[in-house]
Amino acid sequence: KLNAAYSAGGPTLAVDTIEQNFGVDIDKFVVVDLEAFRKIIATLGGVVITVSQEEAEYINQYATHSPPLPGAGEYVLNDEQALVHARNRTVGRWDFGRTERQRDVIMSAINGVKELGNPMQILQVANDLAPYIKTDMNADELRSLLVNGIQYMNYPIEQFRIPTDDNVYDDTIDGLGQVLVIDDMDKARDELANFIFNDELPSGSNATESHSDRVWDTQ
Repeated sequence: KLNAAYSAGGPTLAVDTIEQNFGVDIDKFVVVDLEAFRKIIATLGGVVITVSQEEAEYINQYATHSPPLPGAGEYVLNDEQALVHARNRTVGRWDFGRTERQRDVIMSAINGVKELGNPMQILQVANDLAPYIKTDMNADELRSLLVNGIQYMNYPIEQFRIPTDDNVYDDTIDGLGQVLVIDDMDKARDELANFIFNDELPSGSNATESHSDRVWDTQ
């Protein structure tokens, strides 16, 4: 379990676990905790999310300091509502549903930053949020990332999830409890490596003008 690795040894053990099991090298990490998550959403003025009736009811149940949502639809969720929504693992496909909701929130946050428009305003937001993240990047690396991040915002973003639907099964393991087990690790490694390192661009993109960032999560 990646969350068990993180709990036992923090980011370092989580990175080691991913590298050993999936055969990829991870150069740097950034950790965003729950306080930082809420601060980011609050700084952006909320995130635009479409929720189902069940998701709206879940948000209303646990976001007790926020106005209730009237039902299914598109809303600007505040920081409390967005956090409750992202942590929801009871509606839909258990952990798969939860990570999908988390990616929806991340994508909405990215779009919110894009809508700021003014590069100086984007840099100011990034500077305001810097104290709320944990990373092994040094000051020069962070500064470079912030400056180039404005350009990165123009790149298309693709999503991928490990394990894929056709390569996973439920199991209960002593000491770990109920887990999602990858059936064929070689297949998972190949799929992940292909997604991250494949240089093919989305259909219709101009290879000299467009690049592709990859956002991926593992369970």
